[in-house]
Amino acid sequence: MCKNVRTILLICYTTLYFSVNAQEYTVGQSYFDDKKYIEYIAGNLPIIISSSHGGDKSPDEIADRECENCVYGNDLYTQELTRTLVDEIHNLTGCYPHVIINRLSRAKLDANRSIEEAADGDPIAEQAWHDYNNFLDTANHIVTESYGKGIFFDLHGHGHEIMRLELGYLLNKTRLQLSDMELNSEDISNRTSIKNLIGSNLNGYDASELIRGDVSLGALIEEKGYPSVPSNNIKFPEEDDPYFSGGYNTIQNGSRDGGTIDAIQIECHQSVRFTTAERDAFAKELSVAIIDFLLLHYFEEEELLKCNIVSSSKNEVAKNLRIFPNPAGNQLYLETELTNYKLIVADGLGQKIIELETPSKQIDISHIKPGYYIVTIETESSLLSTKLIKR
Repeated sequence: MCKNVRTILLICYTTLYFSVNAQEYTVGQSYFDDKKYIEYIAGNLPIIISSSHGGDKSPDEIADRECENCVYGNDLYTQELTRTLVDEIHNLTGCYPHVIINRLSRAKLDANRSIEEAADGDPIAEQAWHDYNNFLDTANHIVTESYGKGIFFDLHGHGHEIMRLELGYLLNKTRLQLSDMELNSEDISNRTSIKNLIGSNLNGYDASELIRGDVSLGALIEEKGYPSVPSNNIKFPEEDDPYFSGGYNTIQNGSRDGGTIDAIQIECHQSVRFTTAERDAFAKELSVAIIDFLLLHYFEEEELLKCNIVSSSKNEVAKNLRIFPNPAGNQLYLETELTNYKLIVADGLGQKIIELETPSKQIDISHIKPGYYIVTIETESSLLSTKLIKR
């Protein structure tokens, strides 16, 4: 196990492997059930993302569902949007969220329902449902063990006429239309999928502020140009507005009924997911909003991004070194007692962007693109590498 050192960038925590139920998971790698109907991308951030309605596989060995009031249509391009979002979060942080994807079409398996409605009695579909939820349980276990708390996003697509995101906290329209005072009451707060966050966020915000205030996820997304409900601008759906408040996955994986993993269902309108350009643009902004939301309410930067450490061969380098801030803007600062060393900044492919011999305490990085980079401090006898996030 790594030991903490006296610097934000040098908090040594993450290994590339996790062991859960005797299974080793490599961060960023995909794992599947026996039939490859369910995919799990292992992560090292306190973020879990599920995509339950975007699958495109329709094997003949699974009967089509015929349950009463079943919905069979897929949420088009949500699987693609989920994968793009994963890439953007990785580009932004250098780390991975945990991701669970149902690759079966909704006619075969609805992974956002109880097993009875999800599989309609088909034994192969039932096994896929169990595999989907077992991967979710694995992700929840890893996040809880690694961070103590985290957040789950269930990503969907809606076909409503109003082109905006619908964020579900398990509060229906009637409850969202309550006053702030009523929304902040214990009775209503305890019904939400972010019950744990309401009770223990960094700055003591109440339910109304977290759900539809200036510090809500909806507000952070609206700042990026994507209307959302609830948010600071659209505090609740009107009586005749269609709105999804959250489904089975949000109930099962959120904190309403206990635990320290919160949940938000994100229903995406067609204009953010139907083309590659739309998905790319939206995923880039949503990834920033998600990370900002966690930094506002869940973790300090050094705790959230403790997954960034690459390696340190000798503690002598780390002992008297501080590199900050991380994430960084246009300037990077060094505090060190070293008098003879080399600093190298390389991109994710290992290509050198900056190479300096014993640089000054302030380094201009305004010319490099946002993303993650590897910073290496090298002396004659030791080497330290860590990841740097450029905003």
